[in-house]
Amino acid sequence: MAFFSRNVRQVRWIGIIVVVAAIFFNLWLLFLYRLPGKTLFWMSLQNAGHSLAFLELSLALCYAATFYFHRRLGVVALMVIGILCLLFGGMVEVVQGFVGRQSSWSDLGLDGVGTFAGLLTYGAFHFSPTSRYRYIRWLLIPIALGVMSRALFTPLKYAVAEQVVRAELPLLADFDSRWLNVFVSKTSSAVLKFEAPPPEWKGHSTQVARLQIWPGSWPGIQFYGVVRDWSNYDYLVFDLFSAESENAKMYLRINDLNHNHRYSDRYNRSITVKPGYQQIRIPLGKVKAGPAEREMDMSKIKEVIFYAYRTKTARTFYLDNLRLQ
Repeated sequence: MAFFSRNVRQVRWIGIIVVVAAIFFNLWLLFLYRLPGKTLFWMSLQNAGHSLAFLELSLALCYAATFYFHRRLGVVALMVIGILCLLFGGMVEVVQGFVGRQSSWSDLGLDGVGTFAGLLTYGAFHFSPTSRYRYIRWLLIPIALGVMSRALFTPLKYAVAEQVVRAELPLLADFDSRWLNVFVSKTSSAVLKFEAPPPEWKGHSTQVARLQIWPGSWPGIQFYGVVRDWSNYDYLVFDLFSAESENAKMYLRINDLNHNHRYSDRYNRSITVKPGYQQIRIPLGKVKAGPAEREMDMSKIKEVIFYAYRTKTARTFYLDNLRLQ
């Protein structure tokens, strides 16, 4: 029995239809489709969709070429298809910069992961059974699955971390737990490290966040990416140690999941940081009343940022035990 259909025109049209459908599916998935959540888990899962889309695209191109040329594809043909997929991915990233979305090298990397997995999958099912290397085909599927698992690692990490973070309430961050630290990051020109407290911070022995503020627009530390319920608490409390010899001005912002990215739609407060140790207590009643035109949803707090504003002086602060009371 022949490996391919004898109806050349019909087979070629099938290949064209498959490729066109694959391209339109990719464009819809990459530009229009949105998963329902706004946390880091959902956003990373959305990004992981790049790998799935390009696995499907590379497979579609492989099968279309197979039907069109009436032969199994060799290594050179697979390399050409891989390059075409990456060129398409690069074009998508460039276009995204003009339609209100951010271009990303990491997204292009995920495109490459999906493309490579698709080529491996094609090779597994179409490796010549008469080749002396035919047994390699049984290794290609596990390798393809391993490659795709790399794309799903980040969403899985965030999914586990979200469960740990919610279970740790009222503790928000203590900088000893690597799971809590998943959602802690620096902003702008700041440098963030998790390390032992300075010797001057007497009586404190657990790991802290060392925040170095360098001149910039909004350098600071951000607690972001997982929605928490603060509705049963009265205060946000954290321990702060300043290594400076004079007072410094810092700022605190808190917003919920419904934040519209305007300054007036969140809680904003300036904090005078004195030399040495101090404990900062923020009444959550004031946080709730922070937005100018509504009440903040205290059951869906998403982001806390401690930052400096357009500072011209380098400073160092130590932060620990961010918690609710």
